[in-house]
Amino acid sequence: MSRLLKENPSRRYLLGVICVSIALVLLAGAISIPFVFESQTIRYKFGTERSLLLAGQVMGAMAVFFLFFQLVLSARLQFLDRIFSINRLMYQHRIHGIIISVLALLHVLLIRTALGPEIFSLDVRQWPEYVGSLVLLMILGSASFSLLRRAMGLVYEKWLFLHRLAAPVTVGLLGLHVFFVSDTFDYGLARNTLQGAFSAYALLFIGIRIRNAWVRKTPYRVESVSVAGEGSYLLELKSDRGRELKYRPGQFAFLRFKSTRIPGEEHPFTISSTPTRPSMLEFTIRDSGDWTEKIKDLHKMDLAYVHGPFGLYGHLDMNTLNEMVMIAGGIGITPMLSILRYLS
Repeated sequence: MSRLLKENPSRRYLLGVICVSIALVLLAGAISIPFVFESQTIRYKFGTERSLLLAGQVMGAMAVFFLFFQLVLSARLQFLDRIFSINRLMYQHRIHGIIISVLALLHVLLIRTALGPEIFSLDVRQWPEYVGSLVLLMILGSASFSLLRRAMGLVYEKWLFLHRLAAPVTVGLLGLHVFFVSDTFDYGLARNTLQGAFSAYALLFIGIRIRNAWVRKTPYRVESVSVAGEGSYLLELKSDRGRELKYRPGQFAFLRFKSTRIPGEEHPFTISSTPTRPSMLEFTIRDSGDWTEKIKDLHKMDLAYVHGPFGLYGHLDMNTLNEMVMIAGGIGITPMLSILRYLS
C-alpha cells in the first residue's frame, strides 16, 4: 500500500494549470478558425454584415469546442479526478451545457441577421442549414430537460439514458452541418484539424464504452448486508475474479447491481472499508430514497459492478498532517470510517 503515500498536492496543482492551459490554447485555436480560414460568404461581405458573420462563426466555433469538451468532463477519467475531482468536473459539465445553448443561439441569430431569411429558403441545397437547426433544437432540448427534469417528473434513470443517447447523435449531426455548411473547412489544415477533433471524440467515446464493458466483466459479489444503524446498512462485497480495487481512504465508487430486487441504475457511495483489505469492499449506505431502501433486499452472491475509485477527500492528500480532528454528522461518517480503519 506504499503507493498510496505518493500523492503530492503541489504536483496536482501544476497538472491542473497545465490542463487548463491546454484547454485555453485549444479554445483560442477554435476561435481563430473563422479569421484564418475565411469562407467565401465572409470574403465578399463588408462593414456590419462582415462583423456579424465573423461573430456568428466565432460563437459557433466556441459552441463546437465546448460540446466536444463535454465528453471529457463527463467521462469519469481518473487522472482528471485526481487533479480536479469528479464533483467539480460534473459541475463544469452542467455549466458548459448552458454556455453551449447560449453560444448556439447566438450563432444562429447573428448569422441570420447578417444574411437575412434567405439562408432558410426552401431549397434542397440548404440542407446543411436545416441540419444545423436540428442540432440547435437538440442542444436546447438537452439543456432544458436537464434543468427541468425534476419539475417535469422525469425519472433520473430514463433522463440519463436519453441524455447519453442524444449526445453522440448531436455530435454526428453537428459534423454534417460543420463540414458542409460553408467552404471554411475545404482548406486542408482546417479540414484535417476538424477531422482530428471528431476522431478524438469518437475514440474517447469508444474507450468509455470499452471501459464500462470491462467493469461489467470484473464484478464483485454481495457477501452480506447487515444493519449498521438506524436506517443504515453495511454492504460487504467480495471480488469475484480476483480483482482488487486500489483506492485511498475517503474515496468513493459508483455502484450498480445485477439483481431482480433493485433497479440497475448507478449511484456513488463512499467506501467505508480500509484499503489494507483489497479483496473486500464495504459500503455503509443510508436508506434515503426509492433506490437505497432496496439495499437491504440484496441477496448473497448478487452481482455488483464497481467503478472507481474517485475523490480527493482524505488524510493522505495532506503531506504535513500530524494530527486530525474529524467531525461527522450521520452518514457523513463513512469516509472517516475508512480513514480510521486504515490508520489503525
